[in-house]
Amino acid sequence: MAKRAHSKSVLRDHGMVQCRVRLPVSPHKNMNKKILLIPGWMRSVAYYKKYEGIDIWKENIPDEMNIEADYVVAHSLGSVVALQNWQKFPRTKLILVNPLVLKRSFWEWMWRWIKFALDEGPRIDKNVGILKIFSGLKKFYQLSKIDATGILKNISANDLVIMRGCRDKFFCDNEASGYLKKNGLSLIEIEEAAHHWNEKFDIEIDKITKDMVK
Repeated sequence: MAKRAHSKSVLRDHGMVQCRVRLPVSPHKNMNKKILLIPGWMRSVAYYKKYEGIDIWKENIPDEMNIEADYVVAHSLGSVVALQNWQKFPRTKLILVNPLVLKRSFWEWMWRWIKFALDEGPRIDKNVGILKIFSGLKKFYQLSKIDATGILKNISANDLVIMRGCRDKFFCDNEASGYLKKNGLSLIEIEEAAHHWNEKFDIEIDKITKDMVK
């Protein structure tokens, strides 16, 4: 039986104490050990199938983490976590997929989530226990207060790629796309993709990171 390798990807601060999280890496993922995923709301890392990552919705992980990775890939609400961490530890390159970039109230985001669930379907991730919805809503509320646009303005174009599905109507929608383009931010728009994760995102991420994983 093949042994599982581990990478030292995240350093967590708990007051004066620092502890390093060792993330499991299966043998077929060794090439991508410098790419770290932060999943979207109520999603597990396993849901995305091909990445290492931080299960912020499953585990009791602090909002601010000293991430050690060349690229951080973040989806949906996970992008706000990635931006929050970059603001404090600006060392990684960011690939944000369908990020929640515009400042909207928690209740507006919830209303949009309901419409999104009716339109695209909720796609429940069984890896995240149903009781996690309470801590998940609390974290969503806290993250909705963060001004993502203010952080984006401080990131070098060489360190940031934003990707969206053209059919995302509720989160990284046309209004968000217009804002990003108006402010000269790098934006890749994927035809036939919506807000849910799509294998076309994986293909684009592979193109962006191919030089790093050789």
